[in-house]
Amino acid sequence: MGFKFLELVDQKRWQVIQNYFAEVMGSGVRVVDPDGAPLTALSRPQKYCFEIIASSSKAFNQCKDCILFSPKPHSPDALITRKDSFLDEPSNIIYDSCPFWTNRLLFPLKNDLDEVIAYVISGPFILGRRKSYPEYFKLSQELGVDVSQVLESIECMKVYSFNSLRSLALLFQEVSNYIIQRQDGAMKRMEGLSGIPNASASIIYRDKILEALLDTSVSVLGAEEACVMLLNEKEDSLFINKSRGIDSQSAVNTIVKMGEGKIGMAAKEDRVLFVDNRFQDQLFAGQGSKVTSPMASLSVPLKSGNRLIGILDLKTHDREHQFSNENINTVIELVRMADKALDNAAVRA
Repeated sequence: MGFKFLELVDQKRWQVIQNYFAEVMGSGVRVVDPDGAPLTALSRPQKYCFEIIASSSKAFNQCKDCILFSPKPHSPDALITRKDSFLDEPSNIIYDSCPFWTNRLLFPLKNDLDEVIAYVISGPFILGRRKSYPEYFKLSQELGVDVSQVLESIECMKVYSFNSLRSLALLFQEVSNYIIQRQDGAMKRMEGLSGIPNASASIIYRDKILEALLDTSVSVLGAEEACVMLLNEKEDSLFINKSRGIDSQSAVNTIVKMGEGKIGMAAKEDRVLFVDNRFQDQLFAGQGSKVTSPMASLSVPLKSGNRLIGILDLKTHDREHQFSNENINTVIELVRMADKALDNAAVRA
C-alpha cells in the first residue's frame, strides 16, 4: 500500500496551486478521495451552482449529490458510470453533463505504485456552445429562478471546445501527478527506499512538467517545430532543453542571446510574442539583417515565481495552417499553469 494524498502533499501549498488552476480554467476545482470525501477546500465556487441553482428546491434536489456541490461523500464511480459521461481513455479524463446545461470533468491522481489515491473534479463550464436565450428563459421558468441572473451567470462561464478543455485538463493532470510522485519519491528517500538525490529529483520533475507543457502545446497549435529554451544566467543566453520537430544537431548547437531575434526579444522584454509572415519585417526592423522566419511563431516566457527561466517557442511553416486566437490563448493559459506548478512545487532549475 502506497502513501495517501494527504500524506503526499502540503495542503496549504496544494491549495495555492489548485486555486490558481481554478482561476485559469474559470471553474470550481476540488480534490476528493476514492470514496468521494472532500480532501481540499473548493476553489472558485460558481454563482450558478451556489446561488442560483441552490435558490430553487426543485433544482437543488438534482444537484445535492454533486461532488463539487455537496460536502458529503459521493463516490466518483457514480459520475464515471453515468450514461451521459464520456471517458477519454488515453488520459482517463471523464467528462459529463450537469442537469442544467453545464459540464464537469474528473480525473484520477496516482502515487508511485499506480494506485488511485484521489480524484480532481472541475466545473461547471460549457463545452461546445451556450444554449439560446429562449432555452434559458424556459429553464428559468421551470426552476422558478430569475432569468436575468441565469443569463448573467452563464455569460460569465467559460466556453470550451473539446480540444482546448482537454489540453488544459491534461496539463493539470500531468502537473498534479508529477507533484504527488515527486513527493512520493522524497518520502521514500527519507525512508532509504530511493537512491535518487533530492537535487536530481527536482530537475527530473521540472523537466517532466516542461515536457508535458511542450507536448500539450504542440497538440493545441499543431506546431511543426517547438522547443523549450532555458535561461543560462551566467552567459545571458538561452539553450534548447527539449524540442519537437528540430533535428538533434540543431537542438544541441542552438544558442540565443538575450534580446536576439524573436525568442531573445521575448525573453529580454518578458512578454508573449506572436508573429506571422505579415509582421516579421516590422518587428525585426533595425536588427541589421533579414530574419528567415516561419509562417507563424509564438514565443511565451516561462517563469518560476517572478524569475524568468526560459521560453516556450512554437512554429509552423505551413501556409495553410495559421495559429488561431483561441489556440494561442489556450497555450498562454497552459504556460500559466506550468509556471505556478514550477513555483509552488519548488521545482527549480
